[in-house]
Amino acid sequence: PRAVLPEDWNGRRACAYAGYCGSYGCRTEAKGSSLAAFIPRALKTKRCEIRPRAMVTKLVSDETGKVVKAEYRDAEGKLQTIEASVFVVACQAIESARLLLNSRGPKHPQGLANGSGLVGRNLLFSTFGAGWGDFRYSARKEDAWLRSKETFVNRSLQDYYHIDDPKLGKRKGGTIDFLLMHPNPIAVGMSQAFEDDVPRGKVFWGQPLKDRLYDWIHEAQHLKFEIFGEWLADRRSRVTIDPYTKDRWGSQVARVHPYSHPRNRETATYLMDRGVEFLRALGAEKPRTVPSYGGPSTNLIAGTCRFGTDPQRSVLDVDCRAHEARNLFVTDGSFMPTAGSVPFTFTIYANARRVADRIVEQLGGIKR
Repeated sequence: PRAVLPEDWNGRRACAYAGYCGSYGCRTEAKGSSLAAFIPRALKTKRCEIRPRAMVTKLVSDETGKVVKAEYRDAEGKLQTIEASVFVVACQAIESARLLLNSRGPKHPQGLANGSGLVGRNLLFSTFGAGWGDFRYSARKEDAWLRSKETFVNRSLQDYYHIDDPKLGKRKGGTIDFLLMHPNPIAVGMSQAFEDDVPRGKVFWGQPLKDRLYDWIHEAQHLKFEIFGEWLADRRSRVTIDPYTKDRWGSQVARVHPYSHPRNRETATYLMDRGVEFLRALGAEKPRTVPSYGGPSTNLIAGTCRFGTDPQRSVLDVDCRAHEARNLFVTDGSFMPTAGSVPFTFTIYANARRVADRIVEQLGGIKR
């Protein structure tokens, strides 16, 4: 499920089970990320160049609406330009919308590809929620998995992807994903110093904190669940341009207006309750959840340039090509009209590879 290499392949080494996949890079390049799996391969072709610490501030279009060049600030802050026949925007949903809205031109007075007024609208997230429980080694000696050195559990339940409940009715639900707690010692230290059972205003420190850390690390395994629920698309959830504030490169910054439909929290609460039930059924001690849930998960962001067949109701066509600028593609999560009730990173990867084939066709095929 994580696309982690179990053995050496194509110049990349097998997983070393360090456990730091989430939020970190990968020393062996076994991780299923674009940084490990795609960029090194692209560089080896000698047809790809990375210009680090460069910030694109505007895409310039001509009188026909075609994008002709990109303006960017280099590592020294100097204004540079680059011309191309095809441009691909993949800055993440918020920043991609910001770039397009800041790229006004003769045929795009409201922002590049924004004749429909939909660039920035229908900003999507996944609903956020998590919980965990403890499994003490001394009480569960028969459970060999508790002391396993493997870092992954990878069990995702989609029993509630479609909900049919007497109170909620029939609706789209989501995914409950089970995994081990992240091994980052800094995060562990913070959690044990400020954990939810600590009285307000009190912090564990010194020997009491050391005792808690020893107990957490050496005496028990900790199983976590995360929920990924449906975030209903809504025009009110959007990205606009701040008219007053500019970044260090002189570009207007994004102003984010997340709107969560009440059903999002209802669905998240239902999924959270099921996750706690599973922990209890497994025999977990002290199952608990994060203090608040149901809001936006800021590491899963999509929408703002949704694709479709109607230029009045979408920004991109079905191949993620802008309706109003045929040499412009958007290949990050911006294209998505729904979050899908799952972690959608690999949906973005798969779609980007599909769109890459369309770009190659538009450029006349692969030239050996």
